[in-house]
Amino acid sequence: MLSRALGWKPCLYNRLNPGGLRSDILPSTLTRIASLNLFDRKLHDLVEDRLAKQVQAQEPIFNAALAELEAELDRQAVGYDGHYADAEISETKLPTVRDFLIP
Repeated sequence: MLSRALGWKPCLYNRLNPGGLRSDILPSTLTRIASLNLFDRKLHDLVEDRLAKQVQAQEPIFNAALAELEAELDRQAVGYDGHYADAEISETKLPTVRDFLIP
């Protein structure tokens, strides 16, 4: 959706800091962090709901473009060594994504 709004081409990315729940954090620390992030959580929930409505308004082409992009990312991830040769994916490989991004 952001690519469409800003006219960006789809690109590959790699998560540099994949998270997850850590078992070594005290429950009291988690409670404190949650209380300090209350407004951030409310903003996140508001934006998440708004994005879901925007995605729903773009169906079914959004879902088809997303599936096409995910398949290309999966294809390029085979043998992934931590570096992509090119940050952008050729539009010719993703005709449905192109159609979604350029209405």
